[in-house]
Amino acid sequence: MPPRRATPPEPLADRLHSAAIHLLRWLRREDGAAGLSGPRLSALSVVVLAGPLTLGELAAAEQVRPPTMTRLVDALAAEGLVRREPDACDGR
Repeated sequence: MPPRRATPPEPLADRLHSAAIHLLRWLRREDGAAGLSGPRLSALSVVVLAGPLTLGELAAAEQVRPPTMTRLVDALAAEGLVRREPDACDGR
């Protein structure tokens, strides 16, 4: 087997950058078609990866204030994407 030539780093980096841009554009189109804004998609991905969280934990993970996260989660719940349950400790 002939030796494999290494791709120079600059063209490879350019190709990766271009591919990343195309992927992000495609994801935005798909997210828009699904009706998910960036913040909604981000919060939903945290819940999917981390499992059940309190609103405070989710707000901290997303670096937003709890009232902002409450509105976001309410919107996700209205779409049937998440389910809110009372906290066993404080009933909220």
